[in-house]
Amino acid sequence: MNGIKSFEKVLNVLVILPYLIIFCFFFRTLPMEGTVYGLKHLLVLKVASIYDTNMWSQAGVQVMLDMGLGFGPIVYLSSYMPDFNNCLGDAFLMVLIKMITLLFFMPFILSILGFWATITTHRCCEKNAEKLKMLVAQGILPPEVRPPTLTKNPTSTYNSWLDRLLPPLRSSVLSKVPECNIQEHFLKIEESPRFVFLTFTEVISLLPGSFFWTVLFFLLLLSLSLCAMVTFMLGIITPLQDTFPFFRRQPRILTVGASVLMFLCGLFFIQPSGIYYYWLLSEYWIVLPILSIALCENLAVAWAYRAKRFLADMMALLSLPICPICGWAWCYVSPVVLLGLLIAVFIQLGMRPLTYTAWNSSTSKETVQQYPMWALILTVGLYVIVLIPIPAYIAYCLTLGIPFRPTASPKLSSGSGQPLTKKKASEDISQGYKTKSSSA
Repeated sequence: MNGIKSFEKVLNVLVILPYLIIFCFFFRTLPMEGTVYGLKHLLVLKVASIYDTNMWSQAGVQVMLDMGLGFGPIVYLSSYMPDFNNCLGDAFLMVLIKMITLLFFMPFILSILGFWATITTHRCCEKNAEKLKMLVAQGILPPEVRPPTLTKNPTSTYNSWLDRLLPPLRSSVLSKVPECNIQEHFLKIEESPRFVFLTFTEVISLLPGSFFWTVLFFLLLLSLSLCAMVTFMLGIITPLQDTFPFFRRQPRILTVGASVLMFLCGLFFIQPSGIYYYWLLSEYWIVLPILSIALCENLAVAWAYRAKRFLADMMALLSLPICPICGWAWCYVSPVVLLGLLIAVFIQLGMRPLTYTAWNSSTSKETVQQYPMWALILTVGLYVIVLIPIPAYIAYCLTLGIPFRPTASPKLSSGSGQPLTKKKASEDISQGYKTKSSSA
């Protein structure tokens, strides 16, 4: 409700707190059993994955979502920065922080998965040993397959005993109990990204003092959710305040009204079937408008406004030379990469049906079901609705003769040959924005 002024204080808590909690979890789980097994996968290189277009497209989508591009918060937050803020340096700094964050999260996740896979495999071996002893006692299996006592390292002891059995006896054992393979448990992460969250909650219950770590985990989820939610809510509230004077005069009414409206919309997703709509939107829909909006933003700056003019504006404001490679990347590299990524996502969605995982009560197992045809129509309809404002505004500008490019461009030096002051450069740039529209 206090607007952008208090947002910085909120971010100081909501951004730093998750890093501190993750550090605590990492150093707590690092000395536990099995974490080394998970960290070894950092050294595993799958050469075949380099040629997998699906992997590259998923990586590109993940980068887009992690950076927050196309959502709007970066645009409206940047509008409140000082006129001569080094936005280019901020962009590189944000990318660097994100890279360091991901490079730290990867060993953390792998160590958690290694610990979970080790404990799960231990439990599997212990259950198999108990079942085999029961089958031997009932006379179903011969006494030769009676497993040894599992004490210190159940997985190593059980698998060593199983490997020493003769092939016929080993086959009879595996026909009664499943094979306990730590590699299979570890690679279950490939089945679904949500598996990491479920694994993490189970690992917390295994830690000594699980109550304390559960509270920390709750604070982690709360801080991450609040940080994202407050940012996106400001992305809705701030443009409305900048556009309509009434909302600017009544910030509390706008904030409460927008929050209540979003809350009521969120109630739709907590009904029994709401999770399936959530999966439909999060897995199949949200990527398309984000990539499309980012591509339009890139084209607007690089080609409609012109990258050279934009570089000249930045040099006039910052009084610093900017590498021409930035303009080349804006004009050619970024649009091609974004367009290729968008086409790859379209191809992936078109080549396979829209599916979801549902619980089958008759078999007590999860089964893969296909969304009905109206779900595909809903996804396409929402995609069109989100993108309609872009061509609508273009048509509006063309109808009223509003120019897409200012006629006057900022000059890096005055007529006397002396560099312009930052104030004068800002005035020249602002005047360039208004010249053509005022004449129209």
